[in-house]
This record gives sequence, structure tokens and C-alpha cells, in this order.
Amino acid sequence: MRLALVLCALLGVTHGYFRQWTRDTNFGNGSNWEGGRPPCAAERAIFPADESVSVYVDGSFSILDMYLPLNSELILQEGATLSASDGRSDPQTGCVAGDAHFVPQAGWSWLDARLWATARSRDELLAGRPLPAVDVERVPCAADDVEFRPLTSFRVGLQGGPFHARSLSVMGQNFSTEASLRSYLQSRSGRLQFHGGSVSVQPDGTCLDPSGCLCGNDRHRDHICSRLYGTVEGGGWPCPELTCPTGLLAEGNCCPECGALMRLEYNAKFDLENYRSRIIHSFLGLDEFRFVWMAMSKVRGGAAAAAAAMASGGGGWARLLGLFGEGAAAEEPHVQLLLTGTDGVSGSTDAAFALARAIVADVDRYGESYGVTHVTLRTSEAEPAEHGGSPVVLGIVLGALALFIVLVGLSYAAFTRRKRRSQQAELSEGEVSQGAGEAPGGQLGLWARLSAALGRSPQPGAGDGFENPMFDTPMQKGLYGLYSEENVEPTAPRVSGTCFTNPVYAESEAH
Repeated sequence: MRLALVLCALLGVTHGYFRQWTRDTNFGNGSNWEGGRPPCAAERAIFPADESVSVYVDGSFSILDMYLPLNSELILQEGATLSASDGRSDPQTGCVAGDAHFVPQAGWSWLDARLWATARSRDELLAGRPLPAVDVERVPCAADDVEFRPLTSFRVGLQGGPFHARSLSVMGQNFSTEASLRSYLQSRSGRLQFHGGSVSVQPDGTCLDPSGCLCGNDRHRDHICSRLYGTVEGGGWPCPELTCPTGLLAEGNCCPECGALMRLEYNAKFDLENYRSRIIHSFLGLDEFRFVWMAMSKVRGGAAAAAAAMASGGGGWARLLGLFGEGAAAEEPHVQLLLTGTDGVSGSTDAAFALARAIVADVDRYGESYGVTHVTLRTSEAEPAEHGGSPVVLGIVLGALALFIVLVGLSYAAFTRRKRRSQQAELSEGEVSQGAGEAPGGQLGLWARLSAALGRSPQPGAGDGFENPMFDTPMQKGLYGLYSEENVEPTAPRVSGTCFTNPVYAESEAH
């Protein structure tokens, strides 16, 4: 069980994050061999014949033989050796004659979120404080510094690119200009390590907005999610079963989760880093929240969250407010907080609900001092709740109510007008049925008057009138039905973040 408290903050730092590729093609890495260990003195090292690869020899090894494809390379670390043995077996150590097969590397992709580690800096990553992130943010963003570890070789597919980073480091060499990186990519090692697409560096891609910057990985969401969860027939990917009635799909995640989802709106005073520090020091250090995960993300959107509320089976008012409230502000930037419990820990989801309520109360009291003007809270088991010092919500509610009243009034007016026309049509038909003779009261019927105006003589039996199709077709459904609850179609939510381990509990994590 991992006792961890993690804060995820999407693009909260002004210089991006530090991303490190975790796979390698080192000779001494046991996970690169099908047997789980490097070949021994009695074995032959067999590399895939159809895959050129760059292999870093990071120690001294003795093997019987080796089969390496053409156009591949071996890079020997200083002091490392690779020698041929006499093939003698040593049963006591488990080294017996046979073949050791190198695991194919062609499937490793830049868009495979499992192969990246994220931290605020390289030092924090080396200190064991990585930043877990929502799914699409586990892949480098354009403002991030990317590193392929020193003293390692690797092979990464760039299909789906081009990809961008603020800087890129390979085998200890840092490339911060496009010209220097391009020169390396054209070298023998560069062509073996990067294949199937392109990657570039953008030194001017630094994020300087205090409220954070958008990552831009949404366009890769389908590829990232399918690599994380696999695919199903007909498209999409399978998601884990939930223990709550309705999951919350956060921006940047592939699948819904149980917990609380919060939308924060802010003004020019807001600083994402300062507000994150506020949450850390005020709440996340408390023992009652040690099993809660919180993802903070700056996003542009809101219709997805409203769709989630509607899809959850909320009442008519909740649906109406969702349509006219969230939908109206769908393009306004805001900060999203996703609170979830730790898998397998009883009561952790309830703790996430409690943390959400505590943050809402804090916004009501101190939000203005941090530039937070309003917060909307949704949980996986409840209706949305509105809080905050901003009049935006009140305006939305009143506007929706006014619109609802106008729609009811228009519906009633249309119904009344249609009913009046129907009565007039019935009256006209009554007049026409009098034929060519006089109507009651000594007046001519309608058909007689028309015939006289045209200079024709009315014929007996010719006053049967005519059918007006506009009024003879029965109404299929009143306008009221257009706005009933059963006709409001639900839509689905959207939503991101990068995270860091709370240092208060970093030492208690189970590795």
C-alpha cells in the first residue's frame, strides 16, 4: 500500500517541468532481455534481425557469441568491456548454454505516458520526488525540459509528431537550439535513437503566465489513452469499473474517476503557484487528507463538466443550469481541481469530498485575496454546488430563470394563438356550410359573398367550403414538451495536471 499524498498542478511553474525518458537499450539492463537478465558466458546474445538499435554497454560482460543487425551500434562506457568466452556452463550460477534474446524496442513511443517521469526539476527527480500527472500531461509539453538519461542509449518512436520541447538532453549533451539538435538527429546515433517522425526545441516556449499555460497535448489524447488502456473493437479504450454511481472525467484523463471536481474562476491577481502553496500548507499536511490525490489544472472549456452533471441523472433545474451556465462560459480559461481517493484505501473518497468542502469554504472566506473569484463543486454522488464571491453564478441563475419564463410565455402565446385560429376556422366553416343562401340574420354566407364578388351565381350544394390543411392537422406535441426533462440530451465531461509528492509524506511512501 502506498501512503502518499500527491498534488498535481498542470503548468503551474513558469518554466515548465522536467521530463525524463525511463526506458533504455543498455546491455546490462535485465529488462531488455527476454530472460530478465543479460546473457552470461555460456549464451549467445541475439538482437532482432529486422531492427537496428543503439546499445550502450555499461559494464564488463563475457558472452559466447553475438548477432547484431547491420547499421546498429555498440557504445562502450569508459572502462566497460565485452569479451568472448569459451562457452563453459556454470550450473551453480544458472549460466547454461543457450540463446539470450534482446527485447524488440520498436514499440516504444514518445506518446507512451508510462515511459516518462515528471518532476519540478532534475534534482527533485533524483531525490525521489517525481510528479505524477493526469494522463495526457504525462507526456512532455512544449514548455518542458526533456532528458534522455546520461550513460544510456535508447530508441523512441516519434510517430504522431512533430513534438516540441523547451530543451532536450541526450547522453549528457544539452540541445537548446534547433540547429544543434538537428545536427545530432542527423548523426548515426541520432537516427538510431529517434525514428518515425520529428522533434524540435523551442527555447522561446517558456511559460511566463502566472496563472499557467495550456500544455497542448489534447490532440494526442486518443493515442496516449489507447497506449495506456489498450483498445476495444469499434474504437476507444476500456476503462476500469467504478465504485461510485457516476465518475468524473477530468480534463487530461482518459477515464472517469470517483471523487470531487472543482472549477475555479480567477482574476488578474491569481497565481497558480501561490495558490497551490496555499492548499499545501493549509490542507494537504493534515492527517485526515493523507490518502487524497489532488490534480490542479488550467484548462479552457467547461461544457464537458456540465455534460457530466447532466449525464449523472440530475434534475431538470440542474440540467438547465448546466446548459445555460457552464455552456455559456465554455471558452473561458479556468483552473480545475480533481480530488480522488487512493485505490484500496477505505474512506479515502469520502476524505476527498471533505477536502473539497474545506477548499470551497476557504474560497468563500479568502478567495479574493488569492484572485479566486468563484468555485463550482461537483462530486461523483451529488448535484453541483456554487460558491464564491463573484456575481457570475447569480447572473447565470437569474438569466436561466428569465429565459425559462420567456420560453414558457412564448409557448403559451403560441398555443393561445393557435387555439384562436382553430376557433376562427371552425366559425368560417360554419358560415360556409350555409351554402349559397342567406346566413342567419338575413346575411349572405361566406361562399355566397365570394361568388357574388366574382360575378357567379351560387349553386345549391356548392357551399361545402374548403379544407385548410394548416388547421386540420392535429398537434403532435405542445411546445411545453420541448423543454421537459426527458428531452434534454446529456453530454459528457472533459478535463489535467502535473503533480508532485507532498514532502510531508514523501518519506512514508512504500517503494
